[in-house]
Amino acid sequence: MTKLIIVDDEVIFTVLLKKVISGLGHEILAIAHSGKDAVELTSKFNPDMVLMDIAMDYKTDGIDACKKIKKRRPEIKIFFLSAFDQFIFKNELKNITYDGYIDKSQLMMDMEGKLMTIFDNN
Repeated sequence: MTKLIIVDDEVIFTVLLKKVISGLGHEILAIAHSGKDAVELTSKFNPDMVLMDIAMDYKTDGIDACKKIKKRRPEIKIFFLSAFDQFIFKNELKNITYDGYIDKSQLMMDMEGKLMTIFDNN
């Protein structure tokens, strides 16, 4: 069982994601809606993984949060979620450490199958 935090400014998406992930037998420790909250909650709850949107409060709020989280706790797996193609963030992502990038539109087509792949490989 993976313990994780979901970070996304789209409340309905976080509710759906929580339901699917919980149904797969993993524990949602918290849900955040900004990068700032993500940093605080990872310090508080010590998750195994964070699923985090890139574009929240600021254009790259998730990337900034990832840098801070990985600096303190490099063992936490961070997977970005975004409705934007990864190429859009190419420059911002090239010099940071993260564990994966999930296209939200692809995720919505087969959420359970794609999430099972992530959890099975980590």
